[in-house]
Amino acid sequence: MSIGSRIKEARIKQNMTQKDLGDLIGKSKSAINNYENSVRGISSNLLIRIIKALGVDANYLFQDYFADETLSLNEKARKLYQDYMNTDEYTQKSVDYMLNKSIERIERQEASRLITRPLYFKVEEFAQDNRYASIGFSLPDTPNNRAGTALLMSFDDAMDPTYADNDCLLVRSCSSIDFDDIGIFKVGDKYLMRKMGINELLASNRKYDAIPLSPDIKCLAKVLRKIS
Repeated sequence: MSIGSRIKEARIKQNMTQKDLGDLIGKSKSAINNYENSVRGISSNLLIRIIKALGVDANYLFQDYFADETLSLNEKARKLYQDYMNTDEYTQKSVDYMLNKSIERIERQEASRLITRPLYFKVEEFAQDNRYASIGFSLPDTPNNRAGTALLMSFDDAMDPTYADNDCLLVRSCSSIDFDDIGIFKVGDKYLMRKMGINELLASNRKYDAIPLSPDIKCLAKVLRKIS
């Protein structure tokens, strides 16, 4: 599992929503979603705040990286982390400052490059194996955007206010999503946007009922974020 997946796992164990965790560390719900899905890097200073907010040991988040001690990269990462934790507060703040400035510089460089993703105005077109997109839409070449495989215009209000009807969504084609993720599903002859619950699909808009999971429900994609 990635560090983002471990953060999500710990958050759910603490019965926290993404908004709850975001409020504790001064970040938005969408930022937490990006961290958990590994589409955005996490600075060392922010990671320490997340560890404190979740009440977990750092080894819990890094356990998958340290499991195979034959990998030199993991050993290097582990030593760097241990060295960081053994320094004083002034040194940690200096390291945080340099890392954050480096990340900002890299993000500016990436934002000057563009990638193209197919844009679908109808979910039916997206569902047809991505063969019928006639429009390519350019996005800044960032980790957030590279994680997506297509852009899709939102087609219902079931996840309002997180995603409203006619929002432009960055999605990643996949056949399954994790608990608490939002996805695009085919249920019978209908296409729906819902959140994955425990044995059911959920809507944040209260006018829609939960839908029990069944073998005939097909996951088409995971919704990553809204494109402004």
